[in-house]
Amino acid sequence: APAAAAVGVAAAPGDSAATAAAAATEGLGERPPAAKELLALIDADASSTGRGAGLSPADRRRVFELAAELEALDGGADAAPGGRGTGSAPLSGMWRLLFQGSPGAEVSAASLESWQKYFAGDGPSPLQNLVTTDTASVGSVYQLLELRNGTAEGTSTGSFLNLIDFSPAGCLEINADLEGEVAPRRLAFRFKGGEFRLRPLWNGTLTLPYPVPFALLGDNAVGWLETLYLDEGLRVSRGNKGSLFVLKRDENSLTAEGSLLQAESEAGGVREDAGSNEGLTKDPIVVCPAQFGTPGDYTSFAAELRSRGHPVFLAPLDKLNWFELVPSFLSKEYWTGELRPGKVLQFYYRALEAAVADARSYLAKRGTGGQIHIVAHSIGGWIARAFMGEVLAPRGELVDVASLVTLGTPHAEPPKGSWMETADQTRGLLKYINSEFPGAFHAGEGVRYISVGGGAVQGGLPLPFGLGGEGAEGGPIERALAWASYLALCGDGGARGDGITPLACALLPGDGVQRVTLRGGADCFHADYLPSPGPSIPLRGAPWYGSGAALDQWLALIQ
Repeated sequence: APAAAAVGVAAAPGDSAATAAAAATEGLGERPPAAKELLALIDADASSTGRGAGLSPADRRRVFELAAELEALDGGADAAPGGRGTGSAPLSGMWRLLFQGSPGAEVSAASLESWQKYFAGDGPSPLQNLVTTDTASVGSVYQLLELRNGTAEGTSTGSFLNLIDFSPAGCLEINADLEGEVAPRRLAFRFKGGEFRLRPLWNGTLTLPYPVPFALLGDNAVGWLETLYLDEGLRVSRGNKGSLFVLKRDENSLTAEGSLLQAESEAGGVREDAGSNEGLTKDPIVVCPAQFGTPGDYTSFAAELRSRGHPVFLAPLDKLNWFELVPSFLSKEYWTGELRPGKVLQFYYRALEAAVADARSYLAKRGTGGQIHIVAHSIGGWIARAFMGEVLAPRGELVDVASLVTLGTPHAEPPKGSWMETADQTRGLLKYINSEFPGAFHAGEGVRYISVGGGAVQGGLPLPFGLGGEGAEGGPIERALAWASYLALCGDGGARGDGITPLACALLPGDGVQRVTLRGGADCFHADYLPSPGPSIPLRGAPWYGSGAALDQWLALIQ
């Protein structure tokens, strides 16, 4: 049986779902009394997402009686192969689940009985039971169908994309393909796979695989849906394990729900980096990644910059490079807080040298003049400050650098005399850089300094600790993460910042520095990925310094 509802792609190729449905349903006639009573009984037009869980036993029995009456009317005849149910209408399109249930007693998704019946072939999947019984956690459930005529007579092809919406926390998508011969009014399908789309942090979407090996489930991954009744806005279907489904056409759900359906539609528009600087006429930009960052974490950022005319050169770091820090952990300087960037950050310096050399060569080949802008994210900002002072300046190469832009960089050292100073995460690196190359240190050599910070998240621990303050933006996870990060960086866990770097630390002090505080629609979070010593974790669609209005605001300053 379907794992709750199935969601696919609306309409036939080249037609909108609404147009296809309108054309196919023309002349279907008046809705029969049984269908009207069914809709009234389950309160189809209400905003409730109970899906029948709140009905009395008598009302539930009546739902099944009405479904049987509609089936006796042959209301699903148009769903037969070659009829209106195949091709573009009216079965194709987006449907929202109003009712789901089995004639017997509902079984909790968490119970052992639920799994035993499923694997024995005697009951629906535990996920289907979850949708029916856990109305507090599960929001709307959808079925979007794409149906096409098969290549052989009596067959139908197409797909389901099953979607269960847990917004704002996330959603679950399960895919199924139509396959095999189709009996009158019946669609056969096989589940293929699925994924969770979660939104744990910074309005970004994290994708995780659905942990069910459908390929190993054999016949348990196969099912069918039989259409008992179908008109332009209502569908009543029965699954192969006896579950009854009542659905209402809902073509506007992608924009109306404000859920991850819409969020994923927007995130799908994220630019992918073509990697080519050919034909770009503006000054080149060298990108300095955050801690554990690699060029792969900045491909969308590079694409955005290139789309605005800037050639981009990413410092060629890989994950293994970052492990060159490990020997310093065993040094005396590490434990006394006296590390020096020229010794422990040589791997980063090499990557920056390579990127700057490539940018310089690009300018020479283009032959139209210009300078390099260094754009540094997070700790890449203070590493870039040290690189300019220890590598470029002694060589007289700052003449090629127009500006240094830092994005969410923690420039400030921990408060002096505090326990945070003793536990300094940089082990003296930042203290040294601020001492040797403070503020706009190379402004006299023509380098502009622009530091950018955001205040989208106020740090705070969740109640009952009482340290978070009421009414602050952000969910409990991102506010707690911000509290821990801000506390270590500036001593104030309740400060405002981008979720990692407090605003007070992100704005480089000193004369000659152009400080930019992002506000309103331009405010953003620290990053669109979570770095780690292993693979980074993308947060698709997270607004950060390298996207949307935030990017436009600071980029305009270097034109």
